[in-house]
Amino acid sequence: MNPWDEVLERIEAQDDERLAEFLNGLGDAERRMVARQVPDHLASRLDGAPMAGQGAARRAGDRLPARRSRLHGRGRAGGGLAEPA
Repeated sequence: MNPWDEVLERIEAQDDERLAEFLNGLGDAERRMVARQVPDHLASRLDGAPMAGQGAARRAGDRLPARRSRLHGRGRAGGGLAEPA
């Protein structure tokens, strides 16, 4: 099993303690390999569709301001926090 598979297994098991222990034990090359996988994993969890390549982190980041605006009611007349329904 490669380091990313180990990390993903612990993420899916929601085993934060074992995940932290495993990550702390990785060497530099293994950490970089895992770090390259994180943006695609996060993007797929946020959008439900896998994305390939370095552009995934940028695309996910591009959507964050729009999501924040919707959460806080910005961009609407009156602005401020959205009123509860």
